[in-house]
Amino acid sequence: MVSLLQQLIQDAWQNAAFEGISMDCLGLASIQATQSGLIEVNGEKIPALRGHRLSDGQPLTVYPGEVPARLPGQAFWGAAGLSV
Repeated sequence: MVSLLQQLIQDAWQNAAFEGISMDCLGLASIQATQSGLIEVNGEKIPALRGHRLSDGQPLTVYPGEVPARLPGQAFWGAAGLSV
């Protein structure tokens, strides 16, 4: 996740470095709203998040997806139904 953040702010980071400003990226969480858990998909256990739905407070366990190591290219965002 830190690598992805670094890629997102790369231009600003380079500008700061040019001005002699040192920067660092780190990942941290300030609120724990979920717990880790496991779900079974096709007989394989994969990491998931457990929490509660906001609409009715019922427990919910979901697979949030993978955090990419690198910032996806333009084609990814269009194919995923997302706009940039």
